Order: sequence, then C-alpha cells, then structure tokens
Amino acid sequence: MPLSVKRENLRILPLESYDRVAKNQAHLKLCTFVPSPSSRILKMGFLRNTPGLMLIKDTPRVYRVSDDEAIATCQQFGEAIAVGRKELEESATASQEALLRKMGNDAAVHPSELMWAALNNGETDLCYDGQPLFDDSHPSGKDGVVNDNLLGGTGTTYAQLAADWDSACTAMQGFKFGLTSADDTRTLDVKPNAVCCPPALERKLKKLFTAELLDFGSGPESNSYAGEIDPRNIFVSSKLTDADDWFPMYIGDTSEGAENDQIRPLLYVENESFNTRIKGENSDHFVDFDEYVYVGRGYWTVVPGAWYHIIKIKN
Repeated sequence: MPLSVKRENLRILPLESYDRVAKNQAHLKLCTFVPSPSSRILKMGFLRNTPGLMLIKDTPRVYRVSDDEAIATCQQFGEAIAVGRKELEESATASQEALLRKMGNDAAVHPSELMWAALNNGETDLCYDGQPLFDDSHPSGKDGVVNDNLLGGTGTTYAQLAADWDSACTAMQGFKFGLTSADDTRTLDVKPNAVCCPPALERKLKKLFTAELLDFGSGPESNSYAGEIDPRNIFVSSKLTDADDWFPMYIGDTSEGAENDQIRPLLYVENESFNTRIKGENSDHFVDFDEYVYVGRGYWTVVPGAWYHIIKIKN
C-alpha cells in the first residue's frame, strides 16, 4: 500500500472511534448543544429571555436577546501522537492504530468529563444571573422573591431519598418564571424527569424509581415512586465527588431528534468539533525527528445553563 494512503488511513482512525463513542455520552442527554460564534465567545443573555406564551393584548411584548455580561468561551482541547516515517513505510503496527483510536475515544468522552466537573463546581461557577448554578438566591424577576435550587438532604435511606425527591419536585414546580419582567409571576410547573448521582446512590435510586415494593422503614409496601423516572434517565458517574449528593433535573424530551428543543441544566458550547490533521514533511517536527505527528483537536466547553431545571440535594 502506498505510504500516502497508509498515512491518510491512520488519520481517519481517531474520527471513526470518536463517532462510535460520542453518540453514547451523557452530555448529549443532559446538555443543550449550542454552536459558538466564530469568536468562540457565546453571550449568555438569551437564557434570561425565555418567557413562554401569554395572552396578547394590543401589542405583543417583545423580549430581546441581550448582550449580557456573562459569557461562555470555547477552549481548545487536543492530543498529538508521533509515528516514525520508517516504521510507517514498513507497516502500520497494531500499537500505533490502538493509540490513534484511543485519541478519538478521549475526545468523545471529554465533553462529559467537563459536564461532571461543572456539576461538581456548581456551588461556585456562576450562571447567567450572577448566582452559582446551585444557590438559594436565584432572582425571579419580582422584587424580594428568590428561587432556591440548593436543598439540604435528609439522608440516603429509601424514605429519606423519597422525601428529598418530593422536596425537589415541589421546589422546581414552584420556581418563578418571571425572568424578564417584574409583573410576570408565573411558576415553572415542571417536575424533574432525570437524576444524576454518584455510584454510592445508584442502586438505591434505581430501586426507588423501579421497585413495585420497597421498605420505607416499616416493612415492604407498595412503592408509589416506581415509574416516575425512566431508568435510562438515571445517570451515574464516579467523577461526581460528593458520594451522598444527587441531582434531580428536568431534561425535557429525550427522544431522538428532540435534543435541542429545550434549554437543559447545562450547555455544551462547541465552536469546532473534533477533527484530525497530520504534520508531515513540511513541518519542523518532521525535519527534526523524521516523524509524522497526528493531531486531534476541537474547541468546546460546558457551562451552567438553566438553573431552574436542576436541583442539588446536598447531604
């Protein structure tokens, strides 16, 4: 096989792995995809301008997308692997192919890693409204009225998890939706339909939302929480650093094709998707080391989105 064909074939390997792995990552379910402008800086004011429908009287109220001070900046992430020219002339080895495929895998899982980090940092990283993602003082648009999406947990027994789930549902349904106008006092009126949790809570939460009978402290009884969440909407990661904290959230319709029909708790902002290129004979590296360098890179970030679609239960 000619050297040029081999070289190009190796460049494709990371892209093949990326495509296979990326479609199964959690960030596709928990984040809204937002393409970043060419500047790689996304202004976040649009999150405030989601008033919903209302009765039109005379002239419709117009909500403009503001140039809000809060921004999301895409960062460059990349990896490089060197392959010697002489090695490549003889044959592409299994180890070289494996390394290049791993590059694609690394790129595919990276946005989800950023997403888990955003949840871990949710009590410090700011939303568009100037408050942390999880905070007891999110403004409602009405003077003196705030929203609290950082709830103290009561514990991790089945009874306590159920009680905290009830508290989360009540809180989210009661969030004030008047994000742009002081005279708009509607409530959000949606319930969580997904949960994120660390491995220590996975089995308990899955039982809470699937078991027909459950012991809430007085022996097995009919479990009214069974079916409230599709088990596929329970997302688990060891990257969540607090073993007893968990996150009820509303992610809207998760069917194929509906991924971006609602604003989710987090935003995956992408300026350039993962791609690969080769530094070849014309590069300084090739001249110095007689190696081709396979570079994979992309520009993206994950930032807090709709605080009103997520709650942290902090035990």
